[in-house]
Amino acid sequence: MAAPREAEADDWSPIPAGALAVLSLAALWFAWQHFVADEAWVFLLDGVNLALHEAGHPIVGLVSDRLAVYGGTLFQLLFPALFAHHFRRRREALVRLLGLGVAAYAVWWAWRHRRRGNR
Repeated sequence: MAAPREAEADDWSPIPAGALAVLSLAALWFAWQHFVADEAWVFLLDGVNLALHEAGHPIVGLVSDRLAVYGGTLFQLLFPALFAHHFRRRREALVRLLGLGVAAYAVWWAWRHRRRGNR
């Protein structure tokens, strides 16, 4: 088995300035939508989180009925992290950055709801 080679900066696909600007504006809009707007529901991010969370219950339930209750949080946290890891392996910086952002949001969302007692 060959040893994995060290990652070089040249291996990564560059992030175009326009794409980075759009991603930054989207992040600012999501933050405004969540923290300033009357409703703290960010349509795109919370919709994806909800879909992944709810899909996790029956999927984990196929393995264990007792663990199905935890499947929602598990999928909600695991899926974005695996998404970011996949694009790290492909050396696609922009999509990995997006995946890390969604993963960070999912962790923050789970922490916030756990702290409030919303399960």
